[in-house]
Amino acid sequence: MLSPKLEQQLRTDYDNARIVDYRDSSNPNNEVIITCEHATNILPEEYSWSEADKRYFENEHWGSDIGAFDMANALAAELKCIFVHTLYSRLLIDTNRSLVADTLFRRAGDGRTVGLNKDMDFDEEQTRITRYYVSYYEALREVSIKVNPSYILSVHSFTPNYQGDIRPMEIGVLCSHDSADFAHDLNEGLKEKGYVSEINAPYDGVTTMGAVKSLVCGRQCHPREGITFEFRNDILMDKEKSSVLKMNTVDVIKNLCNIN
Repeated sequence: MLSPKLEQQLRTDYDNARIVDYRDSSNPNNEVIITCEHATNILPEEYSWSEADKRYFENEHWGSDIGAFDMANALAAELKCIFVHTLYSRLLIDTNRSLVADTLFRRAGDGRTVGLNKDMDFDEEQTRITRYYVSYYEALREVSIKVNPSYILSVHSFTPNYQGDIRPMEIGVLCSHDSADFAHDLNEGLKEKGYVSEINAPYDGVTTMGAVKSLVCGRQCHPREGITFEFRNDILMDKEKSSVLKMNTVDVIKNLCNIN
């Protein structure tokens, strides 16, 4: 007999989200979900990159979080849990920002204008918000209600050199105040594995965890822990290092989240 959680059908596709269900009968009550808000550099068919955007943004860290999707998907498969990810580039609209954030639609990077967003008016903003932002949160809402996770782990990546700012850390564990203890334990576990891992670096989790924060706060009667992993993208693009990182991260998560 299937677990009640496994019996509930999950909608697979939204306009800017996909839910992948790796759960199985050996671990039906898995309370972890993995998300990836900057999973791809693809654009919907009605949009296209300018030649300048192709050169400077599409395949760089501006267009997507390089290596994040593969890492997030591998973690979810290994942990046998739910995986939710975006379908389109963060430059179309950034689902990990609040609706009033200046960087919801990024206008420039590395001193260059993003052609995709240069002439965008308010009506176009509303079109993208309605179709490509709200749909991602519709998927998160479905998972929040039907799966009711206890742990939300979002996977992102960062570049070693951001506009001249050299980042020596290998992993960042971003958190807000309500998950500080959980983040500390994750961070210590990664450090014990030999990684240069830091809390709220290279970004401040208090102000940048849009999707995770929404899920953590979604069920006040059911306490949740939520963090964002930031993996340095040169490590994720190294096949051997990435494979070791995946297994070490899985070990740390299993230990803290009581997964077999």
